[in-house]
Amino acid sequence: MLVQRFLLSEHEEPWTEEQVIKAVAFDFQKARRDIDGTVGARIWAALGEVKDSHWILDHAIDDLLEGINRFSHRSQYQDFWLRINEDERDEYTRNMKRNLFNASSALTALVDHTRNFSRAYPVPYIAEMRRKIFGEDNLHRFLFDLRNYSVHWRPAQANWNISVAAGEAGVSRTVQFLLSKSTLLEWNGWKSDAIEFLKSRPEKFDVRELFVEYQSRAREFQSWLQSAATFSHYPHLRQFFEYKRWHERFLDSCEWNAAVAFRGMTKEPYELLQDYLTPRAIEVIYSYDLKSDEQIDRIVALVDLYDAVDDSLRAKLHDFLRQAPHSSSGEETV
Repeated sequence: MLVQRFLLSEHEEPWTEEQVIKAVAFDFQKARRDIDGTVGARIWAALGEVKDSHWILDHAIDDLLEGINRFSHRSQYQDFWLRINEDERDEYTRNMKRNLFNASSALTALVDHTRNFSRAYPVPYIAEMRRKIFGEDNLHRFLFDLRNYSVHWRPAQANWNISVAAGEAGVSRTVQFLLSKSTLLEWNGWKSDAIEFLKSRPEKFDVRELFVEYQSRAREFQSWLQSAATFSHYPHLRQFFEYKRWHERFLDSCEWNAAVAFRGMTKEPYELLQDYLTPRAIEVIYSYDLKSDEQIDRIVALVDLYDAVDDSLRAKLHDFLRQAPHSSSGEETV
């Protein structure tokens, strides 16, 4: 059957569902590219990139903290301090340099990505929320410049320190990786806010404390940003998701109709539920009588995300599931 040429890019928005269906029927890949080129799609993609950037920072900080924990665990054993294991101890120091560099680099990347997003797609009150969450203690500026220190001067190094204290609860052991203020100030590239932060610190200060605090602030700010950006640009986003829903619904309808018209399935279609449903959802399905109207309707409700199954298709699906598996005649394609 000859399908009439229809391209969304040749028509002004907003598009109707009928227009989207015509475009998908003519060239579903081109239709999807046109939908992905809308303002809402670009906003959603850019917001997703910021979310990915935050994920990278969050896990980089986790790696740093885990490195400290591994050293704390390993260093409690006497053999760790034998001369023959000096290389192992040095490796922990190098790993700390690596983790500091990765975390500070991920931080600067997230700052740039967030700034680029807010410039392209303004979010009200973003400056106020940034000040509220990150405060005025200049921790952000120091960690931002720490990346530049490592890139342009030398890898930032934190040296381990182990302290043991006796108390009412017994002996406690504390492991820290400490930065040296005087060593850091040998570099002349610090911004004034970062210098103020360093001046407020003792000569030796704890890496873990800084990054745990920053991780908490970054999580709070990025959580706010994801919601605020979504609500600020909701009309564009809603339009994009509606186009996408129409696109997916038409394709799903075609797939459902092709599936129920097939009469060569020699296996039980219920075996395929694990490909589409979680174990918990399958348990819900099996709480109904096998192949009953209620069970089949429940399957549709769980699988049919885009409401592609209308009354006519639902009746065909009931008939298909009750008849399957079919005779061995015909080629199995599922």
